Amino acid sequence: MAWRCPRRRTTIRVWLSIYSRDAYLHGIMSDEEKEVSVKFMKFWTNFAKSGDPSRSDTSSSPGEGEWAWPTFTIPELNYKELSFEMKVDRGLKADECNFWNEFEPELQSFVASMDQSELEWREEFSGWQDDLEEWRMSFSDYQNEPTCET
Repeated sequence: MAWRCPRRRTTIRVWLSIYSRDAYLHGIMSDEEKEVSVKFMKFWTNFAKSGDPSRSDTSSSPGEGEWAWPTFTIPELNYKELSFEMKVDRGLKADECNFWNEFEPELQSFVASMDQSELEWREEFSGWQDDLEEWRMSFSDYQNEPTCET
């Protein structure tokens, strides 16, 4: 089985490799990859100089278009997608965060409200289910074996 990575996930490798002598490690970069690499470097240096990836220094105005980098705020949840498109999007991993923000605390509250005997019963029941499945497989193997005749 071969593992594959979506194209946009591979863009991380181009961040600084444009000036690398290790082309044999990264492969030959396309013009588009070189352009993205330069943009990444510019964003990082802007951030280091001004604290804002879209400003080249503290006195400059924020960038526009693909150079715009919105401030992350709640409830807007805007973020910059580091990809060939360099688009601004909203709510990255919102569903996953909802699990941790909503469901997990409810689950913790539910488990905390169980008394000790109920917890023990649930653990034993879970163990019984595992044992039952193992028994079913063993019984199936037994039924499929040829029988001995006396």
